[in-house]
Amino acid sequence: MANQDERDEPFTSPEMARVTALLDELKEADPTPPGLVPDVMTQIRSIQRRGSMPRQGDERMAKKVLIGLAAAAAILIAVFAAKGWPPVDLGTQGTVGAAKRYQAQQMSASDVKLGDASVQQFLQSDIADRLMKDPQARSLLSDAGFQALMADNQLRESLRNGELRELLTNARLREAFADAGVREVVANSELRALLADAQLRLALENARVREAIANVKVAEALIQAKSGEAALRVAANDSALRLATTDAGVRAVVESGVLARALESQALMQVITNGVLARALDTGAMKAVLDNKMLAHSIDSGVIAKMMDTAAIRQAMDQGLLAQAAQNALIAQAMEMHGFAKAVEAGLITQALAASEQK
Repeated sequence: MANQDERDEPFTSPEMARVTALLDELKEADPTPPGLVPDVMTQIRSIQRRGSMPRQGDERMAKKVLIGLAAAAAILIAVFAAKGWPPVDLGTQGTVGAAKRYQAQQMSASDVKLGDASVQQFLQSDIADRLMKDPQARSLLSDAGFQALMADNQLRESLRNGELRELLTNARLREAFADAGVREVVANSELRALLADAQLRLALENARVREAIANVKVAEALIQAKSGEAALRVAANDSALRLATTDAGVRAVVESGVLARALESQALMQVITNGVLARALDTGAMKAVLDNKMLAHSIDSGVIAKMMDTAAIRQAMDQGLLAQAAQNALIAQAMEMHGFAKAVEAGLITQALAASEQK
């Protein structure tokens, strides 16, 4: 009969020492679920109890099996400790394959929903909870136009910094930008620079002035006039312009040569002759658009053009939804949180809205 040292050999051999070292590395890991280690060791020891009189060859094989099982158990525990333990209620039926499937599912959900700490912070914040409970905020968050606005970094920052707030909250400005003619005029930096002159803009708002200079011969004669007197003589030879110059403001623009210099612009002549300028100037908000420095920056940076080129955003503007978003205090607070934009981009806000509706 084998003595005590021989019986203990499987657990004192060099191979088992390596297993013991592996297990020692797990001391800093999260604690194992209750009962897992005892269950594993019970399975190992049950092999040792099988057969009271093993032959010498069988004894060596048993030793190898014990060491192998102990090593496998240590590796399995190490994997679980590093990546997460399967639910306790899996019990002894939780095979390695099932554990791997569970872990894969958990990692997938974690990667999508909580992969970014800022997103997790936002989703778990009081602001997110209040957004889900606020009817107006829910309506805005589910709107395709608002989602498109939030998904674009440049548009989102412009709204957060206030560049678009006046446009979105001013009904007259929204109406003006809904007109393609207005957008065409204000999108042209050369035209905006010309129309920045209040006297010139006032003169061009006069239908008689536009009618007169739409005549190429009149426009060329004004351009060639070298003095105010010459320009006034040109005006006197055209019935429409002659009537227009009875207005002191129009007469001053003609006499000063400002109108003549403006007509040298091909861009201006084009929008005059095709009627685009008339439509743009007849919009009451045109002056506000041209005089607003913040809007000018948004136009130059391409923000306005990008908004107008997105059908969902245009529709949201027409319906006043983006104006509501710009004035909603909860959304303003949410936009200050870095994770909010990422949550919108990843579709997590939509998912959260859908989930809350099912409750």
